[in-house]
Amino acid sequence: GVTLVMVFHNMNITYLVRIIEKVGGNSTNHGIALGISAVMEIPSLFFYSKLSKKASSKVLLLVSCAVFTLKALLFGIAGSVTVIYLIQGLSIGAFGLMAAAKVYYAHDTFEEKDIVTGQALVSMTEALGMVMGSFFGGLIINASGINGVLWGGFAICSVGLALSAISLFLKRNK
Repeated sequence: GVTLVMVFHNMNITYLVRIIEKVGGNSTNHGIALGISAVMEIPSLFFYSKLSKKASSKVLLLVSCAVFTLKALLFGIAGSVTVIYLIQGLSIGAFGLMAAAKVYYAHDTFEEKDIVTGQALVSMTEALGMVMGSFFGGLIINASGINGVLWGGFAICSVGLALSAISLFLKRNK
């Protein structure tokens, strides 16, 4: 599930300039949007230990997947650069939260002797998603333009969220 969410994330980052151009923006707006996203990720990283006392790493990963999916939907319907900026503010609960939660997830899920392997596996999900995002994003944009990337990304992210939710539910029932 996380791999599919990362597919959307990479497609979104790769084609963000095209998304911004679609709503009338330019490369300056692109830089600002990336800056907003980067700044908004910082609080998640700093305050993750407090968040982790309220919810497990599995739940926080699922929340992150849900915020990514919300971002994907909002990018599809965004009509202005201002809306893009607001959407980028959601990075606090998307990549920022995921970056911290996946490290804790490996620690919470794997036995002590396998934690490093677990962290490597969790990191591989991100890397695989990024490679797949580049590949499929290129295919989709060539076939159906930026709207195809937006709605294809939303569909892929939604499936990732569903798989993550199912995985969390199945783990809880075991």
